[in-house]
Amino acid sequence: MTTIKNKLQFSKTVFQLGFIILAATIVRIYFFNGIVFSDDTYYDFLGLSLAKGHYAQGYIGYPVFLLRKFHSFLTASSFVLFGINIIGSIFFPFLISIAGIILAYFFALEITENKKAAILSSLLLAFFPPDIIFSTINFTDLQTAFFMNLGLLFLFRAVKKESYRMSILSGLTLFLSLLLKEIIFFVIILLAVLFFYLLLKNRPANKLIFVSLLIFTILLFFEALCYSIFQNDFFFRIHTLTANYKFCAYDFFPNTIVANPNNRWEVFGGLLKQIFLLNPKYFFLRRFYLFIPLIALLHSIYLIKNKQFSLLVFWFVGVTVLMIGFTTSFTDYKPLELKRNYYIFTAILPAIILTAIFLSRFNYKYLSVILLFYLMMSFVMSDKYQDFFDVKNNKRLIEFVNKNKTATFYTDHHTAYGLYVLTNYKSDRINIFTSNSTVQPINHSFLIYNRAEIKELKKQKFSFPDIEKIIEKNFFLEATYGKFEIYRRKELPASGY
Repeated sequence: MTTIKNKLQFSKTVFQLGFIILAATIVRIYFFNGIVFSDDTYYDFLGLSLAKGHYAQGYIGYPVFLLRKFHSFLTASSFVLFGINIIGSIFFPFLISIAGIILAYFFALEITENKKAAILSSLLLAFFPPDIIFSTINFTDLQTAFFMNLGLLFLFRAVKKESYRMSILSGLTLFLSLLLKEIIFFVIILLAVLFFYLLLKNRPANKLIFVSLLIFTILLFFEALCYSIFQNDFFFRIHTLTANYKFCAYDFFPNTIVANPNNRWEVFGGLLKQIFLLNPKYFFLRRFYLFIPLIALLHSIYLIKNKQFSLLVFWFVGVTVLMIGFTTSFTDYKPLELKRNYYIFTAILPAIILTAIFLSRFNYKYLSVILLFYLMMSFVMSDKYQDFFDVKNNKRLIEFVNKNKTATFYTDHHTAYGLYVLTNYKSDRINIFTSNSTVQPINHSFLIYNRAEIKELKKQKFSFPDIEKIIEKNFFLEATYGKFEIYRRKELPASGY
């Protein structure tokens, strides 16, 4: 009887998880985004250049993106598998988003030993608006969080089973997360704190955490050696991060909040505002997160009082504190700007598991009402999210480019990187006017002008020709799709007529 009961429970769990994955897949297809002409076009270009065998050749963009080699590899692989198109651009974010739902189940089950809480964790993540939206945009944050969480799951099991092999696997996976985005250092700091705490308590688990951190450190050292050989700079990672701050200093604290960054008192006041007002507001009260971080925080207070799930609480609270107030720079104090939605991925899994534990205490009658409301708000917020990225107008631009397959386009490099994907890398059709002094348009050509983008690129010290004069002389307005103005070349009479 026990065997039959276990088989039935297993079948029920498989069915529930399978249904959640199917529903999550359908929802992500429904809210499909594709190319949104943001950071994704830089990542697409780097992946495309790697697939073509000339990695980063001609790349002009954020220096820090060059450190995210694993992401370039994933993007390049999908372009090789599916061709140079939008599917190739978003394949791995989509796949890893679905894999993350499965990971949420197993991690929650490992921590709670409660299948109801584990299923709820998967369900909450499956319909978490940022996960839905970023599953079809080629950013790095969703993938970074997946490998970071996978590394932590390996470490959790390593401690549980006293397995050094799992601990080594943890260190390797955490390093892969670093090769996607640098935010993994927050977790490394927490693991170091936990290691020293357990060392003082003389707990055997500290050895397994040490092995994981050691593997991560060794791989980081070998990465530095590779940069020393190929870039002639052992500290290439640190220097690149510094260069990135200089490249877009306008986009980092204190420039984002202080009128005069040279005034110490203004900077100090801005720092207090950033850490104690803005970042907590963005983290806990943002509607796109459906208040999951806030619920997790309140539940953490309850769990601390009752001395339950200490590691889970430490994970969530520790990451939260570091994200809100810790520096992101090796040279000076620069806290994160949590206004950017994608940073939430670093903290969302522990927040979701904490919320799932809380919800698992409700009976199915009340729980059904809560989950129904959650699903409804998920759809509403996902729709609002698409408005944020102006997806409808981006799709209209994509349709326009696809309809003019033989035309030549003139635009800035950032937009051009997205057009490369749309035109199957027909680079002879894409003319970049960044840093050029003139544009000499031909018949049947278009100029794509994004005024806001040009304004930002000028802050990055790029120069452009007098686009307004060029448009007045050679083009007329064909269409406007949100931030993009499409100008058609004034046709010249053929020679000899």
